[in-house]
Amino acid sequence: MDHLIGTQKWVTEVFRGVFTLRTYYSGWQEFTTAVLRKPGKPNYEIPKAYHPIALLCTIPKVLTAIVAENISHLVEKDALLPDTHFGG
Repeated sequence: MDHLIGTQKWVTEVFRGVFTLRTYYSGWQEFTTAVLRKPGKPNYEIPKAYHPIALLCTIPKVLTAIVAENISHLVEKDALLPDTHFGG
């Protein structure tokens, strides 16, 4: 459990640095695409027989979720949207 607390501190400091330094690590914008065969296809020589999946780094996904939650909270707290607004 001690390693988890250390990890949380490390991630918190990285996120704080993103906003303090107003920079975004370019490596977080990179991704890997894995191409998987779709099961049961009779011919794997055609492109539709494959399913590409983008693999993203999870750290920026966590940062994005935290920022989205904070924005949502502020919008609701300060009633910035009209009552007729529904959905995202």
